[in-house]
Amino acid sequence: RKRFRWELEQMSKDNPHLIDDIGLTRRQVEAEIAKPFWRR
Repeated sequence: RKRFRWELEQMSKDNPHLIDDIGLTRRQVEAEIAKPFWRR
């Protein structure tokens, strides 16, 4: 999970258009990144 969130954060910074390609909104990405590592 931690790696997934790290990759998601990098993607949102470097290639924000890819977030749209995987079907997430910016708000969903920010909520997922903000979660503590022990939460799913």
